[in-house]
Amino acid sequence: MSNSQVVPMNPLPFQQEFQFIEENEPSALQKTTENLNLNFSGAHLTDFTKKKNWPMKILSELQDLLHVISPSGMFLFCSPSCLQTVGYSSDELIGRNITDFIHVDDIDTFIREFNLSIHSGFLKTFYRFRKKDDKFVVLEVHGHPYFDSNEVGGFAKCFFIMARPYPTRTASMLDSFLHLKVENELLKAKLIQLKVEAGEVDPQQLIAKHAPASTSATDLSDNLLTNKPATTGPPQTKKSKRVDQERVCTECNTTESPEWRKGPHGPKTLCNACGLRYSKELKKNAKAE
Repeated sequence: MSNSQVVPMNPLPFQQEFQFIEENEPSALQKTTENLNLNFSGAHLTDFTKKKNWPMKILSELQDLLHVISPSGMFLFCSPSCLQTVGYSSDELIGRNITDFIHVDDIDTFIREFNLSIHSGFLKTFYRFRKKDDKFVVLEVHGHPYFDSNEVGGFAKCFFIMARPYPTRTASMLDSFLHLKVENELLKAKLIQLKVEAGEVDPQQLIAKHAPASTSATDLSDNLLTNKPATTGPPQTKKSKRVDQERVCTECNTTESPEWRKGPHGPKTLCNACGLRYSKELKKNAKAE
């Protein structure tokens, strides 16, 4: 997607026969809250629904971007989540045309789907929305027109639209990775539990083995997004790899020893036991002299 400049469009491409919302009519937000109150008038009342302006509290808690636009594409209402989704506050969007923010390559598609929703009764499309930092976010849009009567295809007074960021390929891969990571950890824990119940392993050894804290899912996601390798502890200095050599004690001819010591034939020529005896003999000889 090219970050070509978004050219503000005149609302004329929208259908001309639509009537504009007059200033003396109830706002789209007022109609929304009134509809909520009417729908719940005969339903079970709770302590929450008895509170004043409880529909506004619901709207303020929405994570998706709820917005109401006029038939000409003008923002009439935006939920507070617009600040988190696109970086603009409600006051910065209300009164402006939505085509001022849609990517120039997506405007024609949006207008076509917008006009078709008058006859179908629902709107579903995707477009790139220019955020306040001039970056584009792909939004998945669902909505429907609001009519004076129940007849679809009449004069639409406004459009109720819900938009949410469409998951990109990187985000989808990250979600899949984290899901598989959690599933893998659960399977490991279940396998360990079965081994403990079968008596194949000692629980104390497992506690000591798994004592170091593993990398959290948050750290993994941050490292993936920033292309940094995940770390499970303090940075370690690189050590040169040494090839293990088979050693033989020149005194007892053993090949197994936890530690090899210096002998008369040079360093690491004696096993641990023979090396200690040889060291004691050297000390005795030094004292005798």
